[in-house]
Order: sequence, then structure tokens, then C-alpha cells
Amino acid sequence: MFELGFANRKLGEAQQNSRLYNEAIGNYREAIRLKPGYGLAYTGLGDVYYSDLKQYSEAIAAYEQSIRISPNNVRVRYNLGWAYNDQERYAEAATHLGVAVQLKPEAYDAHSELGFAYYKLGRLPAAVETLRTAIRLKGDYATAHYYMGLVHIAQKNKQGAQAEYVILQRLDHDLAQKLFNAAPPNMRN
Repeated sequence: MFELGFANRKLGEAQQNSRLYNEAIGNYREAIRLKPGYGLAYTGLGDVYYSDLKQYSEAIAAYEQSIRISPNNVRVRYNLGWAYNDQERYAEAATHLGVAVQLKPEAYDAHSELGFAYYKLGRLPAAVETLRTAIRLKGDYATAHYYMGLVHIAQKNKQGAQAEYVILQRLDHDLAQKLFNAAPPNMRN
């Protein structure tokens, strides 16, 4: 059943066919019914909801089950943290992303999302430190620069925000504009 779920998910991606995603969900649920401790089935179910259908609250439930079975799965921890950030559940995001970066210190994207969670929690020094790590690991990762710009805005650090804006103009014009729009008027000139 798990393999059938995976096959339907991949076919659904290739064909952009929601019927196949629904079949994948059914296959994963049947695999879970047949073998409740099968963590990969929960991971697959979470992946359909997270990556394909963008239904993050459903992904969270599946991924939480997966983590109970396999607590050291870095990708699931990252996806779970990202989904919690999307749901504005930043403390839970920080918990899972913190584990992800401990398990895989070179995971620049997990550091970046952890920095965002810290930013939203008002833990600005921790956000700066974590985002610096993300940027050190992958200097051209635009998302980390955007988040760092938001932190600088929150700290009223005009120079820092403007420096991130300049970097983003080179890396990602849309994020540069988004950062510009987030800044108060007195930081824009």
C-alpha cells in the first residue's frame, strides 16, 4: 500500500492530477491501518498534504505521527517546522527546527526557518545568530537574507536592513520589494 501511495503521489505530481493525490492519501491511510507503526506511511501522507496539496494542518498531524515513530528524520522535522510557521505556531516550529539543525547542522534552510520562528517569537538575538549561520552556509539563500532584513527592521537597524535589501536586489527582486514594503518610511531612504 505504501508503494502504491508513493506511485500515485508521483503520478499526481507529473500529471497535476488531484484524483491521484486523493488515491495516494487513501493508499497511505490503508498502509497505516494495516501497520500503524509504519512511519514512512505517515511521512508519505504528510508529504502529499505538505508538498502537493499545501494543506498544512493535515500535514502537521501526519508528520507528528511520523516523528513519534522516527524522531531523527531531519526532512520531516524541517517540513513540520515550516508548516507550523505557516500556521503561526512559532514555538512549535522552533522546537522541531531546533532539532533539525542539531541533527543536521549544515541544513541552511532549517536554520533560516528557525531564524524566522525566533523573529516571530521576538527572540531577535537568537534570530540573528541562526540567520547568520544560514547565510554562512549558503550566502545566496535569498530567504535567509529576507528574514535577516525583517529582523533588522524589528531592531530598528536601518543600516542592516538596507544592506540586506541591496543583497536581495541581486538575489531576488520580489523579496527585495517585499522587504522594502515591510520597512517603515524612515528606513527606506
